[in-house]
Amino acid sequence: MIPLANTSDKRDEIFNQKITPKLKKMLAATPELNGRLVEHNCIEGLSRETCSILLVKAACEMYADRPAMGSRNVLSAPDGNGISEPVFLTSFHTVSYKQLWNRVSDIATGICSLKLISSEEIMTFVGFGSMELFIMELACLHQAIVAAPIQPNLTGEVLQELINECNAKVLTCSFDQLDKVVGLVAQCPSVNSIVVTDFYESDKERAEWDKQLLRLEALHSSVRMLRLREVEQYGSSMTSLPIVCPVDSEQLISLIYTSGSTARPKGAMFTERAVLTQLKIALGFIRPFEGLPMVSLSCLPQCHGLGKLGVFVSIISGGLVYFTLKPDMSSLFDDLHETRPTYLMLAPRIFEMIHQVYQLRLHEHVTAAVSMDDNDAALQLAEMQSVGDRLLWTVTAGAPLQKELYAFMENTLGIRVINLYGQTETGFISTDNRLIEENVVAYKLVDVPDQGYSKEDKPFSRGELRVIIRGGISGYYNNPDATQILYDEDGYLRLGDIVEEIAPWCIVPIGRSISIFKLSNGEFVNVNRLESLYHTADGPISGIFLYGKSTHSYLLAVVVPRIGLLNQLNLDEEKDEPKIKELIRWHFSKMAEKNGLQGYEIPRDFILEREPFTVANGLLTEAGKTAYGMLRKKYQERLDSLYEDSGQHTHVAIGREAAEKSVTDKVQEIFANSLNLPVNEVRGDSRFKELGGSSVNAALLSEQISKHCNVKVDVSLILSPAASLTDIIDFVNKAATISDSPRKFEVIHGPVLDNISIEQLKLEHFFSQEELRSFNDSLPYEDKKVKQMLLTGANGFLGRFIALEAYNLLSEGYMIYCLVRGKSQQDAESRFLAAYAQIPSVGILLKEAIGNGLLEVVAGDISLPQLGLDDNTWRRLCANVDCIIHNGTLVNHIFSYEQLFATNVAGTAELIKMALSVKRKCFGFVSTLGILRFILDDGPRIIDENMTAAAITREVSVGINEPGYIAGKWASEVLLDQFGRMFDVPVNIFRCGLIFGHSSLPGQINVLDYFTRLLFSLIKTRIAPSSFYSDPVNGFHSMLPVEFIAKTIVGISFGVQNNNNSVYHISNSPHHGGVSLDDIVSYIRSAGYSIETITDYDEWFRTFKGRLMALPPEEQRQSSLVVLKQWEEAEDPHSYRIETSRYFEKIFADGIADTIPAITETMIHHYLRSMQSLGIIDDPD
Repeated sequence: MIPLANTSDKRDEIFNQKITPKLKKMLAATPELNGRLVEHNCIEGLSRETCSILLVKAACEMYADRPAMGSRNVLSAPDGNGISEPVFLTSFHTVSYKQLWNRVSDIATGICSLKLISSEEIMTFVGFGSMELFIMELACLHQAIVAAPIQPNLTGEVLQELINECNAKVLTCSFDQLDKVVGLVAQCPSVNSIVVTDFYESDKERAEWDKQLLRLEALHSSVRMLRLREVEQYGSSMTSLPIVCPVDSEQLISLIYTSGSTARPKGAMFTERAVLTQLKIALGFIRPFEGLPMVSLSCLPQCHGLGKLGVFVSIISGGLVYFTLKPDMSSLFDDLHETRPTYLMLAPRIFEMIHQVYQLRLHEHVTAAVSMDDNDAALQLAEMQSVGDRLLWTVTAGAPLQKELYAFMENTLGIRVINLYGQTETGFISTDNRLIEENVVAYKLVDVPDQGYSKEDKPFSRGELRVIIRGGISGYYNNPDATQILYDEDGYLRLGDIVEEIAPWCIVPIGRSISIFKLSNGEFVNVNRLESLYHTADGPISGIFLYGKSTHSYLLAVVVPRIGLLNQLNLDEEKDEPKIKELIRWHFSKMAEKNGLQGYEIPRDFILEREPFTVANGLLTEAGKTAYGMLRKKYQERLDSLYEDSGQHTHVAIGREAAEKSVTDKVQEIFANSLNLPVNEVRGDSRFKELGGSSVNAALLSEQISKHCNVKVDVSLILSPAASLTDIIDFVNKAATISDSPRKFEVIHGPVLDNISIEQLKLEHFFSQEELRSFNDSLPYEDKKVKQMLLTGANGFLGRFIALEAYNLLSEGYMIYCLVRGKSQQDAESRFLAAYAQIPSVGILLKEAIGNGLLEVVAGDISLPQLGLDDNTWRRLCANVDCIIHNGTLVNHIFSYEQLFATNVAGTAELIKMALSVKRKCFGFVSTLGILRFILDDGPRIIDENMTAAAITREVSVGINEPGYIAGKWASEVLLDQFGRMFDVPVNIFRCGLIFGHSSLPGQINVLDYFTRLLFSLIKTRIAPSSFYSDPVNGFHSMLPVEFIAKTIVGISFGVQNNNNSVYHISNSPHHGGVSLDDIVSYIRSAGYSIETITDYDEWFRTFKGRLMALPPEEQRQSSLVVLKQWEEAEDPHSYRIETSRYFEKIFADGIADTIPAITETMIHHYLRSMQSLGIIDDPD
């Protein structure tokens, strides 16, 4: 195998030599990459296609079984109120080229068969750039529908203008843009439909969907709103429509709305000729990389030419392209680590981000006295884990890449960097500074005398580049004036870029010919407009010269302050320079806020100049206009030095002295460094975006705060226009309070680990010596009737019935405290009562109890110190409460132990602290029979209620791929066992089996537990094994109704306590209320659902899994796929037996219950009716 095709390019030859050993190792270590190589025959075959959509179709057929696209796996998981929301996993799922084409065909058939739109009509897109958005764009190409992606961050007013300008018939948007889009359609009469992508069918999304439907109804709009999946399903039920090829090569098939050199985006029109030309240029572009694997990550928006090209390059080369999760780049490094791309197509700003992170980590190695040299392979490999350890080559475009970044990527990381140059209007016209003759027919340079550029310049000709091209746009949509200006009198397209011609057909861009800067993030900045906005009649600026470079992502400036205003403020130019700079920064901020400027339009730093700009000194023209050529000549060297000096801030890590700094100092320094500003130039009221911060800088800031303060700050907070530096510091300080607590994961368990042990879970590790001494001084426990109880997790599925049962048992003068998360007391109370929305009579009863002072909802958070309570509330509860029932937990079977630690383990420790403060309190803990899974293979087969957590195992695996929920329950039991024995306090551990739905109340089921998923899956697949057990006669499944479990937990907690720890297995048994899964299958059949029996269990499982995988994504998320491993093998009822005798004896002896309820056929039918009423399943056929 030859890794690269022959080429005369010296850099490619060197790259070829360097990459061969790495490539061999890579392919040996990851054999599946052999199926993702660029193949010569395929490239040649595709180059013969005569229509763009036929080229895409041919690629999908050639690469049919290869994976084509990938996006993050997502599940619907319940929040603290049991309301499901999308949870994105670190892993990705892929679709093959065959599946991709089927989806494209089905969606194309669906949108046309539903009469949403026809060929040659326009569909606008509002969203970042997900897999589903790109598939919809391919479906448009399938039917010659004009796809028009629009920047999602535009204001609603501008979006509305653009939608109306192009007379769009359908508006496709990602779900996160739906609120904005619905607000527009009333003023967009051409739009008949909204199609929504990236909708995951969670409760929160469905609620938002219903809200937006009501908005449309209120607007009396006839606009239809459909999920993309609905359109696809409809199309799949119809005969597939044939491909529609454009009738001629000049037919419009795509619009890209580009801001270009104006504030308002213009619709660049791409014909079939232009698109096909660009695809064939891309085929030629990838020819030198035949034999290399193509795995990439798309992290640019759909409306960005480079983002679109990256996806098409992957498709025509048979590659696999993943889509990044978050448009703000905050997930970039997680995505890189998970997908391990072999090539990337990125804008320079993202390379800057990679370089900054690399340099920061490198600096930390140095300051940590790690022995290394510049070529230390081990260190380079370690740092490469952050940017992609399989990366072989990269493409950059949109703006020139700094020389330092070239050197970093090629020399330090050993990655081939290819620089594409072009504009939206031209497509790509040069590769590594060589003009692409397949696209460029002719070119010329034109003198720009006012900026000092001439074809006669030495050593190279310089001037504005103009071209005649094959693959460029045909003009701007509905904008003849802009189209006319685009071309000169000879038909050459004006690029507006100044270039040096270093050889015939070889050019290097060096600037702009007009007062427009294109920064490295690809954004255009109108200098004239900004200078006029900042130069106000009454402001502190007398003169301003803005300076930008396409190799940097922000502006600099030269500012002449207004002397008269300085005199009025008693400011001296020499002595008060810091105050003057602060005043000017304030002015920039206020003007930016007033005029709605973007962060990149605000100068990041500036030079204070005392000498005014005048005609006499040549800094103004005779007409009194800014003399840019002279200003550049005078200040360029100083401004370039300022760029270099500012860049140094990025490479300054906080270092070893960080431990000596306060959180405030650390955050302020990181904040300044991320903006390339001196620390003394950021203030408490500084706002990140107002200082020129972008999402890229924000992601870097978030990572560095996390690294140095152990606090994760979301990018959205940093970029919020309402969030100042002080707000960010306050957030970090509050979170750092948790971090400084001994009840922190790293303090208890050390760095990332694979196992946790009994030895790590000692109470003395969770509490300070001072706290332990105070516990010994608390009043001893008195076994008396419970008068005041604290319940956590009161609004959860089980918690709502524990609260109700406790209320029924307590008489007047007694009190229940229900701890509920909430922003305020009112919010927490609303969340608590919302749990009873489907049983309004109970909600009314408990609302009255709150009003009568019998029940108090307390706003708190078990993951926080003092449960998030203020000192007065904490002390009041510590003094009043007699009994704690700890039911609160973050139920998530995906998150790791570390991710759940703060809530599920440290939260238990915080409640132990309350139980030992002022007076000792009895403690009930809701655990799970699931912890019995940790019993070793050679452990006991009969598991009685004397078996403590420590007796089950002394060590539990908590690796990154191990769900942490059950491990957290085990760890909490370990803590509570010590607590009870050390302080002579009764502790009741309630290990629950399956918590079945309410036996009589409608709709009261746990929608996302494994049992509801199983019923759903059996009904959807219509198959079940002949038995779920290896011995069907003795099959049994643990489950009890939720109201019975609540009744027994409260009854035991409020009853006479034993002064020792008691474990109760809350379960039925084969002889008391026993039922098997086989019984339940028969009850499903008797409810009218058709279920076929498959005798061989393994065959059933394979078929079951296959049918679940074939379900639509929203049904997959409700199905057993999430917990499929649970059903891989038939259960052996003889493998172990769970004893429940203590539980039965206790509830019978104390009169809590006189029998154990059986799960009957009637109850299963009631459960199924609840599923029907909640829209989970349909009525039986």
